[in-house]
Order: sequence, then structure tokens, then C-alpha cells
Amino acid sequence: MKKQLLLFILLLMSLMARAQTEINGIYYNLNSTDKVAEVTYPSETKYTGSIVIPKTVAYGGETYSVTSIGESAFWGCSGLTSITIGNSVTSIGDRAFWGCSGLTSVTIGNSVTSIGNEAFYSCTSIEKITFHCQEIESHFWMLMMELSLKEVIIGDEVKSIGEGAFSGCSNLTSVTIGKNVTSIGEGAFWGCSGLTSVAIPNSVTGIGDNAFKDCSSLTSVTIGSSVASIGDNAFYGCTSIEKVTFHCQEIESWFSNMKSIKEVIIGDEVKTIGYSAFSGCSGLTSLTIGNSVTSIGEGAFWGCSGLISLTIGNSVTSIGEGAFWGCSGLTSVTIPNSVTSIGSGAFNDCISLPIVDNYRYADTYLVEVVDKTIATCTIKEGTRFIGESAFSGCSGLTSVDIPNSVTSIGNNAFQGCSVLSSVSIGKGVKSIGSKAFANCPEIKEVYCYAKDVPTISNDTFKDSYYIKWATLYIPESSVDSYKASAWSEFGNIVGITGGNEGERCEKPTITLLANGKIKVESATEGATCVTNISASTANPLTDEEISLSTPLIVYTVTAYATAEGYDDSEVATATFRFEGNKGDVDGDGKIDISDLTQLVNIILGQ
Repeated sequence: MKKQLLLFILLLMSLMARAQTEINGIYYNLNSTDKVAEVTYPSETKYTGSIVIPKTVAYGGETYSVTSIGESAFWGCSGLTSITIGNSVTSIGDRAFWGCSGLTSVTIGNSVTSIGNEAFYSCTSIEKITFHCQEIESHFWMLMMELSLKEVIIGDEVKSIGEGAFSGCSNLTSVTIGKNVTSIGEGAFWGCSGLTSVAIPNSVTGIGDNAFKDCSSLTSVTIGSSVASIGDNAFYGCTSIEKVTFHCQEIESWFSNMKSIKEVIIGDEVKTIGYSAFSGCSGLTSLTIGNSVTSIGEGAFWGCSGLISLTIGNSVTSIGEGAFWGCSGLTSVTIPNSVTSIGSGAFNDCISLPIVDNYRYADTYLVEVVDKTIATCTIKEGTRFIGESAFSGCSGLTSVDIPNSVTSIGNNAFQGCSVLSSVSIGKGVKSIGSKAFANCPEIKEVYCYAKDVPTISNDTFKDSYYIKWATLYIPESSVDSYKASAWSEFGNIVGITGGNEGERCEKPTITLLANGKIKVESATEGATCVTNISASTANPLTDEEISLSTPLIVYTVTAYATAEGYDDSEVATATFRFEGNKGDVDGDGKIDISDLTQLVNIILGQ
């Protein structure tokens, strides 16, 4: 130890013995050949106050570029309070600022590429550092500044933040990350327990393992649009995070099991919410899903018991298995028409969802039958999905009529309905899950009105013993397709003419045309619309267009559609109101479609 101290003293003496030139209060070693200058230790005094290292200095009629800060240049300058390192400096020597105990603010220029060992050792008062260099490394300060550093400003010149760069800076409360940083290294902010918020800019593509681990005061996080990977435990131990805003394209399970999170905002840049992304975030009460999200992964919000309402954006096409399983506080769900598939158990144990006529619903998704003793069931029109095990174990159920609006029937949906004998499946069904009708030994007949063969599994009717004697009624035009599929296990497959029995015509639409007439039509092929109008002065019906005489106070039009092989549609109603002779708003002496578009309050009954 004594030998080391002696060598260090000799080093200092040799430094002091070098030829030095003092220019504006700063001492330099000048290289007259290369015209460069190195900041060096002052031979007669110590630096104090605020020092700005210039880009160039002039001496003896020559201009020198300041390119380096020499070894121990500011060693022991306890009176130094602020240092600004110019943009020409490329290197800072070993122990350059050793023991500058009064130093509170450091600015590092954009040309610095290397910082020596222990360059800022024992700089115990530094509170603010501003970086303009391209890379922030981790080898020069943090153990010595962990008790003082409060603010870090990372300029736009910085490209990367190295491993452990600010680890252990427990008093760090403010970090500004420049817009050109592309990576945040492993453990870069590990243990910065005073940090309260962080915004990851759009330039960042990767965040390393443990990057923000144990940032226990962190309450708000914003993830930029370019982030493609976040390492293991990047936010582990961040027990105070309450709000997370995402702009990246895909969200993975970076914040799962964080019970402190209350609000999640998923921006319009996000495409995918991945597997278990927020599973176990039981404190989550506010969720905004952007308009560009196309899929919600398996278990994405599993166990988020604090969620009360949920609106799923119009771009979502799939909701994964168990996506909202155990969201026991969820009372309202809006599922858009864009959704074509919902995985098994997506809304299982969502016990606060509303009950409609004995069935628990998540919007158009039939979750479960509340009373398992039912003998008959009426699934509401508009239901699009029948969930996993929804009717499982309904031992008294004898028949079921599945409406045309249903597109998929989940796994085990009717498993164990031991006296179920008759099933009617609407034309909209596209898929029927595994064991959906397993252990239904009494099934004798199944009507399936879908012309395109619904996908089923080989075990959809497993252990339903009479299937090989049961009759499957299907559209005449689809017989061969059904026989060539897994439906072939039915003993009898019978085609029915038109395949429309039991279906209703589509409700008509009533449209105001540009010529002042009203057109009534149904989407059902071959349907005829039966139309009535309440106004006594209206012109007679011609085909399906009605001419309106004017002036009238109120027109009320009702219509329903009828077609051979279909049940009549629901009745559509449209009411047109305007104020007789006062309806001529354009002053042309007559009341016509031009006036109607400005005055008529049109109420379409759908």
C-alpha cells in the first residue's frame, strides 16, 4: 500500500514537472507539431468554480484544438463546482476528476469516445450530468455518485446507453433520453429507486435485461414506437408503476403480475397484445386499446380483476384463449364485428358480466348458462360466439336452436347434455370446437343450415353413441362437401331444398333516394318486401319505390320481407317528419328532396 501511494505521489510530481501553459485560467500541454492541446494539472494552484473546456485555444500566434483531458488533470480540486467539456475533446484520462468533492454539474461534449478508469472517483456531490457523446458507458462513475446524482440529460447526439451506466444512483429522480438513442443496456438504471417516470423515445429498439430493475418509485412508463425487445426482468421490482403507455407494435409480457398498474394506454401504433401481456395485473382499472390492434393473445389480461368495462377496437380480429379469464370485476364488454375468433375460456370466471335470460354474456359472446337445469334454451339473436363449456352439463336440455348470427361454437360447449336429442345450427356457423357435443348420447337429428361446411374436430361428437344412426339435415347443394368431411360419421345425411328452413329473411332497409323516393329492399335473395305507408295522400306503391306527395306532416313507412322457404323478417320502420308549407327552405316554390335533406328528421327503425 505504501509503495502504491509513493508511486502515485511520484506520478503527480512528474505531471507537475511537465511544461505547462496557462491560457485563460486553464493549464495545457501544447503539442506544437499536431497543434493539439491537453488539459493538465495546474502546477501552482487548483481549479475552482465553474470551468468550461473550450474547443480551441490560441497561443503564440497558433491555434490549438483541445482534444483531451489528461490523467489526474483536476485531481483533488474540491473547489470545482461545474465542468463543461467542449465538443473537440475525445478522451478523458484516468482519475481526471478524482476527489472533486464539490463538483455538482457535468456536461460531456459530443466527441468524447473514452473515459479513463476512476475518472470521477469520489465526486460525491454531482447532481446533474448532461451527455452529448455518442455512447454512454458504465466504467467511470456510478459507485461514487450514487448518493448525489439527481438529474441526467441524455442529448440527441447519444446513440446508446451502456450496461449498468446509472445503476445504483438511488437519488436519481429525472432522466431525459434523447431522440436518437437506439439501445438501453443491461442494468442501465438498475436500482435507481428515486426515479419516478421514464419516457423511452421512438428511436429505441431494445431495452436490456434488468434495465430498470428495482426502480421502486417508478410510477409512469412510456414505451416508444420502435421498441422490439425488452429483456428479462427489465421492470422487475418496479412496485409503484401505475401507468404504462405503449406505442410499440407488439406488447409482450414485460409488465405481467404488476399489481400496482392502474392504467394502460395502448396506442394506435400497437398491432399485437401478446401472450400474458398483463396477466395478474389485478389493480388494472383503466384500459384503452388502440384502433390498430389486430390480436389479443392468450391470457393477455388473465386475472385483471380490477377491470370494470372493456371496449375492443374495430381492428381486432382474434381474442386468444383465456384472454380475460378471471376478470371478475368486468361488467361491460364491447366486441366489434371485426372479431372472427375467440379462444376457449376467453371470458371464464368473469362473474360480474350481465345475465340475459339465464345466460351470462360478454356483449355477443355467450359465456355460460347460469341455470344448468334448463330443458329448452333461447339464444338471443345477435349472439356471435358460444363459449367453451357454455352449456356443459345441462342434463335436462332436450333441444337447442342456434341462431344464424352465431359464427363459432367453443370447445365442450354442449358436452354432457345427456338428453339433448335435437340440434339446429344456423347458417352463419363456421367452426365448432373439440368435444362441443361430446357425451350427448341421445342426439337423433341435427339441422345445419350452413352451406359452407363448418370446421369440426374428429372428437366434436365423441361418445355421442347414436350419431351413426342419427340424421344430419343440410342444404341440398352441400351434401357432397359434408360427406367428404368429419361430418361423415352421421349415419344419414339428407339434403333439404334450399337449406333455408327455419331461417328468417333479412330485415329490409328503407332508404331515401336522391329523386325523392324511398326504396325498400332485403338482402335475402328472392325476397319480396311488403310495404305500408301511413300518409293518406301518398302515391300508390310502384314496384318497391314509393313516391311521396307534398306537403305532408308525417310519413311512416313499415316493411317486412318474405320469401319461399324462409320465415318472414322482422318489421322495419322509418318515420319522415317535416312541416308542411314551411318546408320550402330553398325558395324554389316547391317542397322536394332538396328541402327534405335540410328539414326532415329521419328516424330509421332497424
